Amino acid sequence: MDTTAYFEFTPSLGINTKNSSTLGRNRSYTDLKKLNDATGTGGNNENTLNYSHGFYIEKQLHKNHIVSFRNTVSINTNEKTDSSFQLTNIYDTANPQTSLWHKNLTQNNSNNLYFSAAYYNKTIKKLNFDYYFTYVTNRQGPQESVYINRDSTGEVHAAPYENSYRYKYQDYITGIIFYWRPTKDFNVKFGTAYQVKANHFDLLKINSVEKSSLGYWLPNINIRYKDLNLGWYKDLESPELYGIQQIVMDLNPLYTRKTSFIFNNIEKQNVSISYYKYTSKLQFNVNGNINYVNNSIGSRSWRNNNTGQMTTQMFLAGSKYNYSVYTYLRYNLKASKNWSFYLSQNNNIYTYENYSSINDVDNKGTNIGINASQQFSATWKNMVTISPQYTYSWNKNINSVKDNPDFIESTYSTHKIGAGLNINPIHGFSLESTYSLDNRASGLSGRKNYHILNASVYYTLKNNSQLKLTGFDILNQNTQNYWGSQGNRTYFGNSLTLKQYFMVGYIHKFNIVKTKK
Repeated sequence: MDTTAYFEFTPSLGINTKNSSTLGRNRSYTDLKKLNDATGTGGNNENTLNYSHGFYIEKQLHKNHIVSFRNTVSINTNEKTDSSFQLTNIYDTANPQTSLWHKNLTQNNSNNLYFSAAYYNKTIKKLNFDYYFTYVTNRQGPQESVYINRDSTGEVHAAPYENSYRYKYQDYITGIIFYWRPTKDFNVKFGTAYQVKANHFDLLKINSVEKSSLGYWLPNINIRYKDLNLGWYKDLESPELYGIQQIVMDLNPLYTRKTSFIFNNIEKQNVSISYYKYTSKLQFNVNGNINYVNNSIGSRSWRNNNTGQMTTQMFLAGSKYNYSVYTYLRYNLKASKNWSFYLSQNNNIYTYENYSSINDVDNKGTNIGINASQQFSATWKNMVTISPQYTYSWNKNINSVKDNPDFIESTYSTHKIGAGLNINPIHGFSLESTYSLDNRASGLSGRKNYHILNASVYYTLKNNSQLKLTGFDILNQNTQNYWGSQGNRTYFGNSLTLKQYFMVGYIHKFNIVKTKK
């Protein structure tokens, strides 16, 4: 607006439509007999309309006094239709075969309003402060309509199975942040906020209202010295809505979900450390995080050993920690006139915790993962580059309950070795290619090698535009596999992804010429 004021308005409109269909078959059995089997088809149709905008204005009243105001609005409408048909056989029952057609219409309208006003003061030398007040209000909640047809007896409106509710929260936050910079290389940001969080749950199916209004202190501090950064903060999140189940859901003869009512706010704490070092010869950074929440949501399950039927229930579980460390290193080796070399390495280590209970035995599980990638690159005359690479991934789950068949510990690893080859224009032709040999699971107990080859060939025309031929997954082996353990089950799956294809393209570069007036 002028040299002392700034204004910004950023609107956004999104429209999304999604359709999907599924076909499934499963069976349960013991060493002695078959318990059940089921086949089914399903699909869903989902339409989403989203509008949002951001508004920000800042005004400098004096060289030491600045005021600002920020507002964001988000309005979302989501309509979803899920339909399915399942034919089920439970052999150890009086009526072993049942069929169920099920349709669920869900509408979820949500809106979020955010207002924040701040005052920034630079009167005190080397110590500035920012005082702010924030107000947030949010409304959301699914409104369901359920229809069923059991054993071809006719479609009925199954109102008792509709888990409809409304949730509204209001946040009132006031806080102050200090910025202290005693020297050029050392600065500290610290402050605190006080947040009042008011929650309102309208449980429509059981005609009940749950209200709460609680206050929280949320301090924070961040210290930076040259390339080293340390930080700690405390934050607050709304309750996890998937922990709300008002009615017993037992439409599926193989699966029952019991009621659960979890309305607790989630208090979070985060400790972080990072170090960055960038020179022409060495690029290095390391990041570490510890995340803590005071409560979480766990899952209980019970299985009927005669029929294989499963019953589950969400419950309010204890606190948990998640850890992660990431490192990156690139070292440029001494180069000659025609050659340049570098080594690089990416490492990532993480853990996360979860709570579960199976057949009334409680367990706290910890998943540990490691990913490590090493690459060497050699370039000749900036024309030919070859980059061999090796990647290793490892994952293990650890249970607090030992020697129990309902809690299995397992380890899974993958290996990936390959190389990239790039050739810059030689007589107008360029090549970009990658090859990798992936060794990973191909079943619960088997492994397989997958050869993934991609390549692009360019031809540069006289006007510097290019013709491009790309071959993706030339050997037609691309697939996505996953393997793991949870509780008393070990699972493997694969999903069909975009496999072998070829594409022809044309690339034209537009040059922009700047002229002086």
